[in-house]
Amino acid sequence: MKRHKAFGFIIGGVLCAAFIAGTSQAAPRQPAIRVANFSSGEAVRFPVVLIRGEVSDAKLGVVTARNDSSKPTGQWTGLARAGRFKVLAELVPGANKLTIIAGASKVNLSLNYKPQTNPYVVRVHYFVDKSGDTRFQTPLKGDPQNWRGKLDTAMKLMQTFTAERLGDLGLGRRTFNLELDDRGRVKVHILKGRREASYYQKLTGNQLYSEAVLELKRQSPHRRAKNLVIPAFTRFDPETGKVGAHTALGGGYLALFGGGDLFSWPDSISCAQAAFMNATAVDPKEVFSDSVGRHTFWANASTTMGAALHEIGHTFGLPHSRDVQDIMTRGHDRFNRFFTLVDPPHARQKKFVEFKDNQVAYWAPVSGGALAPNRFFALDDRVWKKGGKITMQADLKADQVIIESPYGLRYIGAWRITSDGQTQSIAPVLISRREKMPRKVAIRLPELRRQLGDMKFKFRVIDDEGVSSTALLSALQAKARSAAESKPAE
Repeated sequence: MKRHKAFGFIIGGVLCAAFIAGTSQAAPRQPAIRVANFSSGEAVRFPVVLIRGEVSDAKLGVVTARNDSSKPTGQWTGLARAGRFKVLAELVPGANKLTIIAGASKVNLSLNYKPQTNPYVVRVHYFVDKSGDTRFQTPLKGDPQNWRGKLDTAMKLMQTFTAERLGDLGLGRRTFNLELDDRGRVKVHILKGRREASYYQKLTGNQLYSEAVLELKRQSPHRRAKNLVIPAFTRFDPETGKVGAHTALGGGYLALFGGGDLFSWPDSISCAQAAFMNATAVDPKEVFSDSVGRHTFWANASTTMGAALHEIGHTFGLPHSRDVQDIMTRGHDRFNRFFTLVDPPHARQKKFVEFKDNQVAYWAPVSGGALAPNRFFALDDRVWKKGGKITMQADLKADQVIIESPYGLRYIGAWRITSDGQTQSIAPVLISRREKMPRKVAIRLPELRRQLGDMKFKFRVIDDEGVSSTALLSALQAKARSAAESKPAE
């Protein structure tokens, strides 16, 4: 496997290879440090934070985050480039005394981690065949096969990404809850199939999805859970060029994504940013490379972790969108960019590539707006009210749609119905960030048509109790016409 010039991060005795262009390890004597996205004393509801900010020395290549509240003291090396930095850090419940170190300078940051109490959770399952074999396919000799570490890390990164990107939208750092053990690690459930691996490897994606549904119902039912299932037995056959037991499907309570590139995922938060900078090449004739032709470790890690989050998005009711950076379209290929400052080389680009802030994966407003009021994003347990009802009515004379909820409207989205019958989110009509939400909203259709044209679309509405309702515009208008025609003449 070809390697590009690199330097390593040594963390806890483990070498995490990182690839950074145009940086220097020489530290200036007194670089200033500014944390951009957190303030001391701030409360955080998830265990891993990505600290973003600036340093005065543009030549600085690394920064360090230290948590003196961890036992033992935690320390993570992050990335710096052209005066910017990003560094991950893990928190413990309660007060966390962090120190950000850049060269000879330090800045203190206190964060209070308050674990979520929301009983609605996202769980992760490792799907094995009847033998219980947990080994995943890998091109690495002596691969430690740390599937628990990889799944723990991936879930925490997805949770952190979601919190920060919803925060960037002005919706607060809302994110889904994870099942954690008493050491703060994500619980990875083993989902043991009743057939041998070769059986599953011959199934279509939909058939494999059905098998996962059956096993979840049989072994691990949970009425307040969304479930990510990763098969251990996904296998690439170099002779045929085909991959068995791989699919990418999500909806209802199950997101299923093949484990063929699990080898590229980081084993720990300490190695996460290094994994996204690992420009080691993979041979697509020998290894399954789900990397949109980029064929490197970092690209496989980015696309496949991002795609797993994409499928989880479907379980929250999100369709595909048209925003190229949205996780719900191909934005998941650029999941890495949220955690890094530059794209490393790959098969189609031999140099490091700078990217702009608007070229980074995110939850687009039309997607993120629908996540924030979802019950899975409530952060804390609460008593949800019953009896309220969302109503939608077309007013033909005024050419508008009236939407009402007694609990207040949090989100209204216009979602397009494509020619093949698929739903595609187009535009947010309303995203309420206020404490006092409107109970009634009138949507003027001429305005909407100017934005979207005369396409066939429906409204999705979510109120403050997390209740969701959808209705086709054409159905609302047909109902209004029918009511008008049946009304007796005056």
